[in-house]
Amino acid sequence: MPAVPIPQEAMLAQMQIASMNTHEEFFIRFGAKVAKDGFDSFERVVPSGFPTFPYQPVYRYRYGAPDMGTALYQLGAGLFTANITPPYDNWDMVKPVVARGIVAMLESRPKLEAESPFSVCSLRYIDAFRNDLTGGMSSYAFARDVLGFSLEPPAIVKGMTPSDSEIKSSAEFLIPLDKGMVMVLKLGEGNVNGEITLILDTTVVISLEIKSEVDEAIKALDRAHDVIRKMFMDVTKKITSKMQPED
Repeated sequence: MPAVPIPQEAMLAQMQIASMNTHEEFFIRFGAKVAKDGFDSFERVVPSGFPTFPYQPVYRYRYGAPDMGTALYQLGAGLFTANITPPYDNWDMVKPVVARGIVAMLESRPKLEAESPFSVCSLRYIDAFRNDLTGGMSSYAFARDVLGFSLEPPAIVKGMTPSDSEIKSSAEFLIPLDKGMVMVLKLGEGNVNGEITLILDTTVVISLEIKSEVDEAIKALDRAHDVIRKMFMDVTKKITSKMQPED
């Protein structure tokens, strides 16, 4: 019996369905693994049946125990993130949570993707400088005089400002580093638990291929962390005593 050609549209639809099924199985396998570590609450971000796009979160898996702040994993096509909020003391407390998620993700990958390297790896810290650290200074003055960020408007503009008014500012810096790294710094005011604070948002992105092994991924994140820590310790040296750092 001669083969009947399948219309291109039908073939593309079949391929899309097969891809969706593969990813859905991946999400389910990952969820079963991380549930054993306490990430037993999950939600689908993209409604079932809707199209998903690369690097977009599709599922969130939330940690249910109370001994940490909010901890969750996000998973999508080509995407894995570990998101953690305080309380925690240092990177060494966070790293095991990240590592367990990477292991679960690698073990859950479809066979065709099992050996694919990571193309991008990033680490992000969001720090809020509350009133106990700013000492009542405006965000603008604190960023300039304490953290060392130069955010001055032109003199002609400053001269237009009434003496009883407060200048507000925000800034973004894209800083190339070595070893395939780029630092993105964002600075501006934000609302944290109802309090207006100065927010320092720091991300280091590594755009080199990284072997699909948990140790290699953690090494890359360690490099990013070293850069962020060095920067943060330097810009906050004037308020070190207020932050109660670890030895």
